[in-house]
Amino acid sequence: MSRGRPLTRSLFVKIFLSFWLAMTLIGTAFTVIHVSSDRSWIHERKVTFISQALHAQGVRSVERIRQDGPRGADALHLELKRRLDVRVFLFRRGDAKAGPWTPSAAVKRLARRATHDGKMIRKPVSGMDLYAVPLEGGNLRGWVIVGEVPHSKSLRRYLDPETLPLRILVVFLISGLICYVLARYISSPIRVLQSAAQKLAEGDLEARVGPTVSGRRDETGELGHDFDRMADRIQTLLDTQRRLLRDISHELRSPLARLNVSLGLARKQAGAEAIGSLDRIEREAERLNELIGELTTLARLEAGSQRIVPEPIDLRVLVEQVVQDANFEGQPRGRRVELGQTQSVVLQGSPELIRRAVENVVRNGVYYTAKDTAVRVDLMRAEGTDGSRARIRVRDHGPGVPEADLDAILRPFFRVADARDRERGGSGIGLAISHRAVSLHHGTLRATNASGGGLVVEIDLPIAPDADDAAKRRRR
Repeated sequence: MSRGRPLTRSLFVKIFLSFWLAMTLIGTAFTVIHVSSDRSWIHERKVTFISQALHAQGVRSVERIRQDGPRGADALHLELKRRLDVRVFLFRRGDAKAGPWTPSAAVKRLARRATHDGKMIRKPVSGMDLYAVPLEGGNLRGWVIVGEVPHSKSLRRYLDPETLPLRILVVFLISGLICYVLARYISSPIRVLQSAAQKLAEGDLEARVGPTVSGRRDETGELGHDFDRMADRIQTLLDTQRRLLRDISHELRSPLARLNVSLGLARKQAGAEAIGSLDRIEREAERLNELIGELTTLARLEAGSQRIVPEPIDLRVLVEQVVQDANFEGQPRGRRVELGQTQSVVLQGSPELIRRAVENVVRNGVYYTAKDTAVRVDLMRAEGTDGSRARIRVRDHGPGVPEADLDAILRPFFRVADARDRERGGSGIGLAISHRAVSLHHGTLRATNASGGGLVVEIDLPIAPDADDAAKRRRR
């Protein structure tokens, strides 16, 4: 399950519960129908079983009478009563011949009726069923055995089990196990795809689903294979783009250097009337040089070749210096930079990259804040579940950014129409450099529109637990 997603939105839970409910309902319906339709069959089997058992008991009793007299059969009847709580009476042509108990009038009537009809008769009475079974065989003609079969729980469970709840429970458990395996089989590759897609979106271009998914011989395997191909293509395109930026930056350095040399010679040779044009050429050359520097920095950061040698950074001092410099640059244009709330924060990282990240964000605010307004910079220490973090908040009073473009302004060369034009907004690389520099320090950079107008950019940077101690040792 992905982070922040309610359990009810999980594909695994939906598949599992849907299949389980469906199979349980189907299994329960079939069980109920089967048990309902088989009640008559169960009853017939019970009656047949009892009549056959009584017939066998009667044959044994007649044989014992012929061998040992009526008292010999009594022992058999007593044993049957002890084991199954069933009393039996033996009749010949309607007269009682054996049994340690005196038959009731109902037993006698049923014996006479069975003798007359020549077939088994069952009659329910209070608390029991009476079975009268004529004995069959050449020397058994005229004998009838009558049994009093009580409605005891043990006998009912033995002869006619009420197994509906148990059957439903078995259906519930077995269907649950099958549905769990099936739902996991279907949803597990999707979770692998989701994890790989998240890593790819976060900038890990090496993320692939691998043979775990692409090795499956079904549509999911084909999807995994296509995902890996897409990731390979994206990685190739981005590597090509980074290489192109790096190469262009490098190739532009030489003609720009020659242009500056030519510009110096032209100043010596030109008259006063050419000074204005030469000044314009020099300004454009400086802008081009600045753009090449930003492209080189961005290419280096995107390629991952920028090595970070961690060292303690007093973030409060760094932010104060950036605010002073930005305020000095903005005052001639009627824009100020003010330092608001500040706290002492020391973290580990690259001072050059952190300074570049903060500086780009502050200068971006100076570019767009309205004239005679101030850009406010705050430095705070925040405590969260993932530890202590340094938060730098930069707020300007400019036109803001459309909500749909808040994430896009962190991409290279992106400028919002009518608000981020070339004259005011620079090349559109500064925030991209800041975003990448902050990411290399495992931090986050996000932009939001302020409630009273303007843009708020926040930089969150993790603070190592021993950063303050390291700074103290360094100062000693």
